[in-house]
Amino acid sequence: MTGNSSPTQMSLPKAHPRRTHRKSRHGCVQCKRRKIKCDESKPECDKCIRFRIPCSFSPSPSASLSGGECPSDISQGSHADDGRVTHKTRGRPRKDWSAIESSLEQESSSPASTSASLDNGPSLLNLDQAELLHHFTTSTGPSLADPEKRDDPITRFWSHNAPLVGCGSPAVLHLCLALAARHLLYLGTGLHHQNRPHYVSLAEYHFEAGLTKVNEALRNVNPANSGATYLSTVLLCYCTFARGPSGPKDFLVCDLSKNTPMRWLSIAKGTAVLRETFGADTLFTGLMSPFNNPYGESLEEDPRPSCVCQNFPKLEWSAPLRELRRWIISCKSDDCEVLLASLEVLEKIYEATFGDDQGGFECAPRFKMVFIWLYVMQDSFLSCLNKADNNLALLLVGYYAPLLKTMRKVWYIHSWAEHITAALKLEIKGDHSKLVEWPATAIQSLEVPSSFTKNTKYSIRE
Repeated sequence: MTGNSSPTQMSLPKAHPRRTHRKSRHGCVQCKRRKIKCDESKPECDKCIRFRIPCSFSPSPSASLSGGECPSDISQGSHADDGRVTHKTRGRPRKDWSAIESSLEQESSSPASTSASLDNGPSLLNLDQAELLHHFTTSTGPSLADPEKRDDPITRFWSHNAPLVGCGSPAVLHLCLALAARHLLYLGTGLHHQNRPHYVSLAEYHFEAGLTKVNEALRNVNPANSGATYLSTVLLCYCTFARGPSGPKDFLVCDLSKNTPMRWLSIAKGTAVLRETFGADTLFTGLMSPFNNPYGESLEEDPRPSCVCQNFPKLEWSAPLRELRRWIISCKSDDCEVLLASLEVLEKIYEATFGDDQGGFECAPRFKMVFIWLYVMQDSFLSCLNKADNNLALLLVGYYAPLLKTMRKVWYIHSWAEHITAALKLEIKGDHSKLVEWPATAIQSLEVPSSFTKNTKYSIRE
């Protein structure tokens, strides 16, 4: 070795400073126990989302137990069967991930699993909910408006505004999903679980949940939630129609096989009460503003009957309804005035729909709305339907059926006209049976040409 250098004097390579690392104690309980780094993102960290396990950051009560334990941790840390407690070894705890995934899939496929996500605050949608909500915004919503007016404000209301109203109203959201499920059944399509019973189950669950929420909302209605409550009552009617007849004695406004009144009808009539109580200026603001005139300006401006505006056959209705009036008067029962009052509204709807003898109509334009007969129906008339001698009251419902047939663009009502007239033939006996033929004949004359009809028939509700 040369020079004055020595081993002790030799210069050593300069060491790089160690990279500083700031430890965080704010990770979720699950990542701490699995001894992995948590990214601390909320409301659920990425690791918990990736492995599909409950995260302690989640507001769900099932996400964490007292002391930060989760069920899988407890089950691994103790043995209740032999009384021994074994401490967990270092490293990531082993879990039965296949069992966890199977359990989650079963929960997502169960209609009952939707209640927590829709009613208890913000949450991720499961696969069924996501499919139904997507179908409502892209297909069901637009189908509730005029399909020929894609830029109409009411079309955007149903496809865009109504789901947003549902974000703050569980009743609206449940009923939107129920109607979407019924629409998928009507179309005969579906992306998930390719079978009808699955969608029937989803539709029934969301309908019952929505009905419960509507009742709660009506008991606590105020100016702030009146618009959403009004919308939920409208959706409730659509869902009821879309369910189809529940049996051979279902006449839409009454079911002769049951002694209980139709739940949906009393709530549907609440729409008129809401309008009278709060007024349009309160009900139809913000997202609800397009719904102030859901039928557009044409309803008030066009003086022609609906058959001319919508191009369907004109029906000669005056003589048959006059004959029905003669039978009601001749019966001389205590219900005569009630029946005549209901018939008078029916005559106005026929006049606005098909025109009078001169081809026009003199009644108010609002009678162009076929559903108005249901909304103004008196409780006394419903009582007549539940009596033993109810032939004339049932005939009035039967004579309403041809009006439903004129709503050829409304998919959720399409099965009712034929069903009501078929049920009428089974119920009406004696002298009144001769009056049953006209509604069935009228419906046949209103049949839409085959090029406009759907290939698959809609059967009685499963």
